Amino acid sequence: MKHVKLFEEFITETIRASEAHRVMSAVQTVIDNKRDLAFISTMYHAFYKPNNDSELAAMKYGLENGLSSIEVKGKAEGKAWVLYKKNKRAAQKLADYAESKGGYLSDSTPEEAKYVGDLLGYDKGDIQAFIQRVYK
Repeated sequence: MKHVKLFEEFITETIRASEAHRVMSAVQTVIDNKRDLAFISTMYHAFYKPNNDSELAAMKYGLENGLSSIEVKGKAEGKAWVLYKKNKRAAQKLADYAESKGGYLSDSTPEEAKYVGDLLGYDKGDIQAFIQRVYK
């Protein structure tokens, strides 16, 4: 778990996970300096056109309000980005993690769930509740 401890040095504040359930709210938390990173993902499907309007609007809003982005490479369907204001190093770590998971923030172990939750600046109690609900 050494990698998680390393990121505790980078993340300055935590939020309740519920503050980031909607993509625009997630971006706003970064703009407001409540946390360091937001993750935006769009979908693409050959047989139907998913509605990505809210994701694209949040991306545009974040960029217009001083955020920078790192595109996640290797997503088979659609695109994904990590938005950040100051912490490019943590943003790159989250992008690298998503790239290792095919462009998504999927987790398959409690340790991965904690790692992603810590990077996203979620409240430790919310992370633990998620882990207990999903992995116990």
